[in-house]
Amino acid sequence: MEILLADRTRLEPFWTGVLIVNEIYRLYPTQFKWIERHFDRLCGTATVREAIIAQKPLAPLKATWAAECKTFAQTREKYLLYAE
Repeated sequence: MEILLADRTRLEPFWTGVLIVNEIYRLYPTQFKWIERHFDRLCGTATVREAIIAQKPLAPLKATWAAECKTFAQTREKYLLYAE
């Protein structure tokens, strides 16, 4: 399998990874083997894995992350040494 990017500035690596894992799990649910502790650590939560297993929509998770990222970006602004 090969993934080609037309515009790498639009790539969302974490979200892309979540969608890939979701699709593989959807295609091969009985053959897919989780390393739960590792996956949850990489995601920072068990919520992603639990949503994939339950085949719940993932878009609401992404919306939550976007809001949290926006809040974090605003908070960190005063601590940056250099302007972005």
